Amino acid sequence: MSVVFLPGLLRSRKDWPMSKRYILVCETGWRMTRELSISLSSESMSSVVLIKGAPDKHVRRMITCYKKVRNVFIPPRLFSSYVYVYVFLNLILRRKIFLAIESKDRTFFRFENLKKMLFPGIELTRARA
Repeated sequence: MSVVFLPGLLRSRKDWPMSKRYILVCETGWRMTRELSISLSSESMSSVVLIKGAPDKHVRRMITCYKKVRNVFIPPRLFSSYVYVYVFLNLILRRKIFLAIESKDRTFFRFENLKKMLFPGIELTRARA
């Protein structure tokens, strides 16, 4: 069991509360993930939106103006790897994950299979128009 020093006290990693992380994956469109992130922000819940590619500056300004919403623009070639590593690292940090994916069928089915085989702690949903 690993022990972590926190200011003033020692706590084991086993006792850490599992915080819920809202991760929204945006591969093919961004309308539904944007609406979901805005509704989470209005309820004072933070979310991370992983976006494939980089839109124009005026679009970036429009989608980044909300508090509690962190947009991460990922180059298309690195997108799949980045998303899998990001989800895996959050699971290692003992976070419950709500994962909404607006993507191609292939990407969604991969996450669905990973959830069944390795990561039952993920709440997985598909964001569709």
